[in-house]
Amino acid sequence: MKFAIFFAALVLAIPVTLALSSADDTTTTVTISNFAYSPTPVTITQGQSVRFVNEDDVGHSVTAEDGSFDSKVLDKGKSWTYKFDKAGTYKYYCTIHPSMHGIVTVNSP
Repeated sequence: MKFAIFFAALVLAIPVTLALSSADDTTTTVTISNFAYSPTPVTITQGQSVRFVNEDDVGHSVTAEDGSFDSKVLDKGKSWTYKFDKAGTYKYYCTIHPSMHGIVTVNSP
């Protein structure tokens, strides 16, 4: 009986472990601090995500110049993640502080 419980717990834990490791492997983090995105540029593979984290005391956005994505305003401590499904170069900026710019380059697998 103990073996059956152990085996069931092990089988249920494997998908959770795989899901957690997959998310970590496919997400790159860009920090917003001192009115700048860092790092930039970022290069990822198609299908991966970029997580933007605002560490400034003021709100910022992450808005694509071509209109393909927009985080809306991210307050201090907030984050937003975007999955890039198409290869290409994506230039983005902050709608509140238009001098802030960044680039994500997405390569085909």
